[in-house]
Amino acid sequence: MTRIPLGQSRALLLSQILFLAAAAFSFRRAADRLPYGRFWPGVVLGLGVAALGPAWAGFRLARRSRGLRKARVLRLRARKIPRKTGQTYLGEGFVWGPAQTECLNDLSSLGVLLPAEARDRISGDWLIHGLGTDRLEPLFLPDLLLNQHLFLMGAPGSGKTRALELLIEQAVRRGDAVVVIDPKGDEGLLDRTYSSAVAYGREPQFRTLALPYPHASARYNPLRSFLAPSDVADRICSIMPREGASESFRNFAWQFVSIVATALDRLGETVSLAKLERYCFRDTWMLVGPMIGLLCPDVRYSANPDTYIHAYRIHCLLRQTSYIEIDQLISMVKLDREYFAKVAGALKNVLTKLSTESIGFLLSPGDVPPPPLWPGEGEPPELSWWGIDRDRLVVYFYLGSLIGPDTASATARLALADLMSYVGRKYAFDEASRFLSRRLTVIVDEVADALAPESVNILNKARGAGLSLVMAGQSLADLEVALGGPAEARRALANVGSFLTFRAANPDDARYFSEKVGVRPLPSVTRGVLYEPSGMGGRPKGLAGFGFRTTTSVSRRSEPLLPTSALDRLARFHYFGLWGGELRKGLLPLLDPPAHLHSRTLKKRALEAASARGQGRLPGPEGELRPGPPSRPTGEVAG
Repeated sequence: MTRIPLGQSRALLLSQILFLAAAAFSFRRAADRLPYGRFWPGVVLGLGVAALGPAWAGFRLARRSRGLRKARVLRLRARKIPRKTGQTYLGEGFVWGPAQTECLNDLSSLGVLLPAEARDRISGDWLIHGLGTDRLEPLFLPDLLLNQHLFLMGAPGSGKTRALELLIEQAVRRGDAVVVIDPKGDEGLLDRTYSSAVAYGREPQFRTLALPYPHASARYNPLRSFLAPSDVADRICSIMPREGASESFRNFAWQFVSIVATALDRLGETVSLAKLERYCFRDTWMLVGPMIGLLCPDVRYSANPDTYIHAYRIHCLLRQTSYIEIDQLISMVKLDREYFAKVAGALKNVLTKLSTESIGFLLSPGDVPPPPLWPGEGEPPELSWWGIDRDRLVVYFYLGSLIGPDTASATARLALADLMSYVGRKYAFDEASRFLSRRLTVIVDEVADALAPESVNILNKARGAGLSLVMAGQSLADLEVALGGPAEARRALANVGSFLTFRAANPDDARYFSEKVGVRPLPSVTRGVLYEPSGMGGRPKGLAGFGFRTTTSVSRRSEPLLPTSALDRLARFHYFGLWGGELRKGLLPLLDPPAHLHSRTLKKRALEAASARGQGRLPGPEGELRPGPPSRPTGEVAG
């Protein structure tokens, strides 16, 4: 590791100590010849005490030098995470102020850097954290600020998942209802959530919605609960394409879904994705007959659709009334099929993907038969936000976007839209005094795949309902694509109270966070050097040599408290945090591996289902078959 060039400071401090020691020695030797020599013990003691100042400064300088040079990893057992009432632990660090910015700028101007091989080893520059070596302390985020939500941003591999593990562990320990929405499907994060539930006696409350593993998954109908049928249409439109001239097709989709959802609601049936697909595109007439029978019971039934519709219209003409729900259904039935296929093609694609085989079985409980390899061992549990909140469940949405990206993203967006509807109902009907005593912590990884423009309002309208939303994303650009533009992305982040930023994925992200931190008055030093040969500046020509003059001026001007270069150089697991109006430099702990692995259970049940079919192996890449996971003796835990 390269030595930090602080030799001049060390030499100056050492010379001071040696000078004081020499003065004490000389006074003692000459005490007999000096007028006040009899006081030599006091003089020697005083000089010795004076030497302690440079010695202490040298010790601090050496400590700072070691802190700047020596990188370390903070390791911690999950059960040993520090506790503080009403606080969430976020590793160790220090408050970053103007002094640290000034010191960082000075080091940069001097060219002080770790060598390239050292930076590669820790994936960043340790010097930034080393500036606070003598001020390190545990960092805690007040739980009250969690209700203002938390956003984590950083490049891939910079430490976001480790931060989520730390937050999940503490949320489960607090007794929160915890929901993790993971579009990608990270096995390590799943195992951490399950292991935390087991460690704190909450294994019976643990549930998994695992789209890639339907045989070991709970079920969830994202359309079951709503305030009005139009809410269902809003949710479906939130998962439809937004590129190009798709807005008009989304309007058609909204209309068709609203018509069918209204009819199902009037008939007292549960709304589901499978029913929307069926009644929008295949059996619309199957809703017309029951609706006429419900609203116009005196109309004589006919198996012939045209005859039954004609009788209904005669009935309306005689009664001088009309029923908009029935009229809209009839309009859908009468639409030209070719035209209907064009204007509703995008809607059909979305509903078909979410209603077929195992996906439909999980997302439309009771409306889609079990998948082919279903073992038939009872009904899996069904999830709802109301049940999660009431029973204090720990739920993991393992959506597997690497297998089905569109399905995973659509499920995540529907879940957040359903959550927003639940929060609205909670505001309307629940007691306000119960909100803060029943925290619901929702953690969303890869938030760009889960957040839709229709769900942004959950950020500014759910704080009083006991909801803490933690979102993690790689870049602002991802949010801009998901929400439709830079203005919408910044509007969403404006409703987030606390931020953790890891190594920036691009200059725009670093600039955004630096601007959010703001500016502070920082010293600006200007130095000048002037050489004057003889004969200039009033110096007589006869004098040899020249004049030398230096000038130093110090002023203050507003500069960014956090330079963007610092965000580009952050080491792995290092972050800058902004909460409570203060900027902090932090280092996340690496927790010990999960003691209980739920991912192995998911794969084991999938293997058992395959064995029941006679395969005995799980599908592998490129259509091949690979052996199932090796069995372990009971009680053995993976490291």
